[in-house]
Amino acid sequence: MTNDSDVGAAIGRLVDVARSDTGQSARCANFLLAWWSGDDWGHFPVADLFALDRPLAADVALIVSYLAEHPGAIYADAWGYREAMGDLVERWRPEPARPALTIGDLELNVRLANTLGQSAPARLVSEILDDPAHPLRAKLRARDLKELGEVRPVVG
Repeated sequence: MTNDSDVGAAIGRLVDVARSDTGQSARCANFLLAWWSGDDWGHFPVADLFALDRPLAADVALIVSYLAEHPGAIYADAWGYREAMGDLVERWRPEPARPALTIGDLELNVRLANTLGQSAPARLVSEILDDPAHPLRAKLRARDLKELGEVRPVVG
């Protein structure tokens, strides 16, 4: 079982590197910010571990191991790093990250275009979002429905 003090020390080392100006700074920041709030600040590509020095990659692995063992969500502020995380957000993410488009996003767009066609999609989007029994809801993932709700056009 990983102990709290080892995790705190690992976080501290990653924060120190993320605050510096080395080739590994961005990768350490990416990991910490993904843990802090991946939906807001971007996710951590696992392949980035290959570009970290072994001790830093071991720190990432130690933290992930601790998180897997912990009974609930816990973040760097539990070790006193709230201010440091804010500093990293300011330095590395002056604007919230926009999720990269994926094949799934393309698939959703194609499904919507094929299903909705070009006529009055705003009204149909509203129907889908407002009617839990709408047959098209079953074809959309929860994330897709959430994204549709966020960009819901105004129907007049």
